[in-house]
Amino acid sequence: MRLSFLCHEFPPTGGGAASALDHFTRVLVKRGHRVQILTIGLGAKTLRETLDERQIIRYGVGRRSMLSPTTTELLRSYWALRHRSKRDLAEFKPDCSVAFFAFPAGHALLKQRRRLTGPMAVSIRGSDIPGFSKKRWGLFQWLQPWLVRPVLEGADRVFANGETLATLTRAFAPHIAVTSIPNGVDTQQFSPADRAVGAHDGPLRVLSVGQLIPRKQVALLLAGAALLQRPLEITLAGSGPLEEPLKAQAAQLPPPIKVHFCGHTQREAMPQLYRAHDLLVHLSGAEGVSNVALEALASGLPLLATPQALGPEFVGSRGVMVLHDPNEAALAEALLTLDSQRQRLGQMGHEARHFAERFDWQRAAAQFEAQMSRLWLA
Repeated sequence: MRLSFLCHEFPPTGGGAASALDHFTRVLVKRGHRVQILTIGLGAKTLRETLDERQIIRYGVGRRSMLSPTTTELLRSYWALRHRSKRDLAEFKPDCSVAFFAFPAGHALLKQRRRLTGPMAVSIRGSDIPGFSKKRWGLFQWLQPWLVRPVLEGADRVFANGETLATLTRAFAPHIAVTSIPNGVDTQQFSPADRAVGAHDGPLRVLSVGQLIPRKQVALLLAGAALLQRPLEITLAGSGPLEEPLKAQAAQLPPPIKVHFCGHTQREAMPQLYRAHDLLVHLSGAEGVSNVALEALASGLPLLATPQALGPEFVGSRGVMVLHDPNEAALAEALLTLDSQRQRLGQMGHEARHFAERFDWQRAAAQFEAQMSRLWLA
């Protein structure tokens, strides 16, 4: 099939959804499909390239932010995906088109003539569905249902990154059929270190990966660490509006606790970053199937996480310790337990890798392929 994908972010911009789109489309090309990606680049210049046999067009709208776009940048992205994509869709002639995020890409794709797009699918990624994160839309929260509902109703297929997002989508639009296709992970790129996690005499090495925003609850990690009466090394990989307040909080921690802010980390550096740590603490208040969680598990890194950061796909993993009541004391107790039981931590790392091997991009691509093939043939 000839497949067009629309998304307002694609590496190097964006976060988990952009990374998922990158991995997903690479696999689809290897499975024999022709792929076009229409997205938004940095700066004002539109760039066209062929990357790993995918046609990638990055519309220039003056975007400056590597991660979350500003409201103005998001609206410009919508305009570009809605209007500037027409010519590129007409030239590519897709058999089917897929929007990553109901807005802006889904709404932009909905406004195109079907003779340009072919059958249309939308993939729900998280912040695009009402009920996921109220703070993400800010003052425009009231507008979100009006933008998202027609996309769900107009799409020929609705996918969601995991059962948590599928459930939210069904709650918002009960009459819409939603298929859960969770993210996968590249288990060759993300692999364990040569020695077991925790197999050293130094402090426990804790990693947190994600934007420094309220939903990720990084402040809770630092507050819990403050109660721990032993040395601890914490690495925060990410950037965001809470960086300065978190640095101020870290400066007040007891001397044995060291916090390293390494900022936004390039994708190619992530495998080694995971392997250099003993534990991933993932306290997000809402996620689909998290790339970070899967990458850490594939790297043999145990997880200490909230239920909201994981979803039902992770139930039963012995590489995960779930913090059912995420508070400072409970977090400190969990860190103390894992630090005191290094052999158990190492076994959790082994189980983490074994569990991650269930999640494969080939499997996700095969699910998607089956759905879109039926739609195309119909």
